[in-house]
Amino acid sequence: MANVGGHRINFSIVSPCFNKGPQKIEFRLASLKGILRYWWRALNSERDLKRLLQAENNIFGGKINENSSVKSSFTMLEKESQIKYIRAQMVPHKSNSHGKNQCFDSFLGKFNINIYSIRKEFDMKHILPGFVFGSIGQRARRGMGSMVIDSVDVNPIPMWELKDIEVFLQTISIPNKRENDRILVNLNVKDRPVIKEIHLSEPTSNLFQILNTVGHARNSIGGRESDLKKAIGSVGPRFASPLWVKVLHRDGRYRAMITVLNNTKHNHDQTLTEMYIEHVLKNLSEENLEVSPCR
Repeated sequence: MANVGGHRINFSIVSPCFNKGPQKIEFRLASLKGILRYWWRALNSERDLKRLLQAENNIFGGKINENSSVKSSFTMLEKESQIKYIRAQMVPHKSNSHGKNQCFDSFLGKFNINIYSIRKEFDMKHILPGFVFGSIGQRARRGMGSMVIDSVDVNPIPMWELKDIEVFLQTISIPNKRENDRILVNLNVKDRPVIKEIHLSEPTSNLFQILNTVGHARNSIGGRESDLKKAIGSVGPRFASPLWVKVLHRDGRYRAMITVLNNTKHNHDQTLTEMYIEHVLKNLSEENLEVSPCR
């Protein structure tokens, strides 16, 4: 992957996206760039935090100190996007006091992004993980706003089987190995969130089966609420979940990809995390054609 500009990335958002702009739900390049940053860090093995921050700023731009900053090594330009605005459930597993699921404005769509290199620090391998593993907007870690990369320039990027993920990780020089029905990644970093393992569910034709299953999983596995917050994440006190679930899509079929990251805040029993993954995979092993309408 040469350090040159002029690349074109085609991708789709295949599950309802609740990404907010200043006044409305909309796709924003600034939000996308934040996701690309996150997944670059999640696949970076640098253990010195100062060097990590310096490398990140050199690629994505950022503040160096009170008096100076560095610009991004690349620019992005949105081209010819096809966006469909819909009403959808942000938390499909919950209902309001009247027993109805709450619906909000969201969107799906196909997007074309042109990437232009500005400085030599840029390489396409820095940003591709964000498209492969990331999703965007509210509830992004629970299946919403899932991005599926279709192609880079004219080259298709298949992302459906575990083998596809293995090949991608090898392409960007990330050490990994296959163990049973998961991929293990060993970056030898303990003090910040980096990818540990990746799981895929069985395919289904019902997108909402995935979103409902993922939403229900936290309440279905049992356990004390304080332990769940430490294992799976919480709003208060704020702790981002180390489990990131996104939706893949191909030929009218969907499947969940569960990416497990280091839990850096709590030394906890891994049992609840494993139970969450097992619940999602088990409940997606058989197709449920029940539709979850927005009403």
